[in-house]
Amino acid sequence: FDVLIDISGYTKKDVEYVLEHCANKIGHYIFISSTTVYDSPVPYRVSENSPKISGLNTAATQKINAENVLVSYGQRHNLHFTILRPHGVFGRFDPCQSGQILYRLHSGLPIIGRGSEAARLNPVYVEDVVTAIVAAISNTMSYGKAYNVAGDIEFTLRGFFSLCESVSGHTGFLNYSPN
Repeated sequence: FDVLIDISGYTKKDVEYVLEHCANKIGHYIFISSTTVYDSPVPYRVSENSPKISGLNTAATQKINAENVLVSYGQRHNLHFTILRPHGVFGRFDPCQSGQILYRLHSGLPIIGRGSEAARLNPVYVEDVVTAIVAAISNTMSYGKAYNVAGDIEFTLRGFFSLCESVSGHTGFLNYSPN
C-alpha cells in the first residue's frame, strides 16, 4: 500500500497487529491518535511536546502506548509514519459531543454542561482533519513526527453550544452544572 491511514488503532495491540501483518507492504503509515494523550485540564494550548497524561488503563494511556509502539517500530525498521492528533473533531455526522448537542437541539432536549465553565476547546472540522491527512500523505517531512490538528477558534462550553445552535439552525437550552 502506498499509504495506510489507521483511524481505528486504539491500543498497542491494534498497532502491533497492523505492523506484524502489513509493515513490509506499507509505504507510509498515518496513525490517527488524539489530543487526549495530554495532561488534562491543560491551562494553555497544547503543543506536540506538552506533557502526556499518566495513569493506568485510560483511553489516553492506550493511545500513548499505541503511538509508542509505532514510533519504536518505525525507528527500528525505517518505516515511514506520521501521527496526527485531532482535537474535538466536529462535523455534520460526528457522533461525539457535537453530534449529541446537535441531536438534542434538533429534538428540543436540554443540554447539560459539566466541568469548568472557563474550560476552552478548539474543535476542528472533520474536513480539516482530512486536509491534514492529505497534506501528510504528500509531505515526506512529516515522516517520524506527530502533529496536533485543531481549529483556529477557541470556545468555552457556552460558545461551543452557540456554534452548534448556529450550525443546526435550532435554539436550545444549556443547563450548566459545575460538577
